[in-house]
Amino acid sequence: MSTKLPRVSEILRAVGLAPDFSAVPEPVLAAARERGTARHAAIEADHYGYVEPAQEPLLGGYRRFLADTGHVPEVSEGLVCHKTWGYVGHPDRIGQTPSLSLVIVEWKPMGTNRVAASYQLAAYARAWESMGKPAITHGYVVELDDDTYRMTDVTQPDPSGKWPGLDAAWVTFQAAIHVYRAQQGMRPILPRAWWRSSAPGTPSG
Repeated sequence: MSTKLPRVSEILRAVGLAPDFSAVPEPVLAAARERGTARHAAIEADHYGYVEPAQEPLLGGYRRFLADTGHVPEVSEGLVCHKTWGYVGHPDRIGQTPSLSLVIVEWKPMGTNRVAASYQLAAYARAWESMGKPAITHGYVVELDDDTYRMTDVTQPDPSGKWPGLDAAWVTFQAAIHVYRAQQGMRPILPRAWWRSSAPGTPSG
């Protein structure tokens, strides 16, 4: 059995918590994926100073986000790994706001599923913190097109239920890991005090 750790997106797809694009024609889906990959690459290049002229048209909405919010990037597309929960991922952006709070950001197309994005953000944030990094204080879903953006702070639950908040999203993602590992025939992750010492083999409640 492979020891390679699954990615956050892989786990969410396997357990049915990723967006469902089954009704979208494959050519349309492929074009959207290509556009999204190109925009992510352009944003990463802009952050690290190697953006190409051909990437400039993809950056209008992103640069408006920077100008409006004062966001200062620290890490783009960096690897995070949660050794206890057994997964890896690449958050789109971790950076500072003018209040010096540390935020984690997912770049998404307009009309994205903010519930699924919340699961990603929660998983990435917990993995980042498990590596001994500073605590993430906020999670943003930033929907982009070539000229505009829409930012949603999903840290706290939406009163009307449009997203669960990052604490609840993390609980859901933990459940997703348990289901994923069962699907893959992997050993379960059990709490340390799962069994009663006085009655081996008996669940503790």
